[in-house]
Amino acid sequence: GARSILGFISYGYAQMLLRLGRIEEYILFLYAHRYHDHTRGSWTAGEVSGIDGGGAIFCIPAQQTIPLLVRWMLVFEDPDKDELYCGRAIPRDWIAAGKAIAIEKAPTRHGLVGYRLEPRDGSTLVATVSLAPSGKLPKQLYVSFRVPAGKSVASVTVNGKPGTLGGQHNDAAVIAPNGVRHFEVVAKLA
Repeated sequence: GARSILGFISYGYAQMLLRLGRIEEYILFLYAHRYHDHTRGSWTAGEVSGIDGGGAIFCIPAQQTIPLLVRWMLVFEDPDKDELYCGRAIPRDWIAAGKAIAIEKAPTRHGLVGYRLEPRDGSTLVATVSLAPSGKLPKQLYVSFRVPAGKSVASVTVNGKPGTLGGQHNDAAVIAPNGVRHFEVVAKLA
């Protein structure tokens, strides 16, 4: 009969939302978890928190939930497939704000990954992805463009050459790295 949020085991639920491509629900979960399971004004999370605003017992693993979910929204590796996703769950409002979004040295099984997304003008987004200088490359790299409402991705180029759009929501450049470790992906919006 309790209505509580579990601080540290809930990231498995969030990961499944992301893996299933339920991006809007993933983002809602991230914000709801942040505001209901963390103390106001800090990132301190409880082990089990009620949704009525009461206090919770401090729990060290729970401190990692939000940083992990933010990392996954920017760089996510599928645990069952040899696929790496960049920008898969960035809130559309963040992109509409017109500011750069980036993560450096995100740890993955393919080594440290860098990702940056920035607008160039009202109709172009540029993503740069840097894969580790050594180690195994992913079989497939997806660079998503979650454009603001009312817009869509018309075309993409990858390192100056026409790219392929795909992914579950047809908003990602689908790239087979083939030995290349740095990518500039340009999306033209309609």
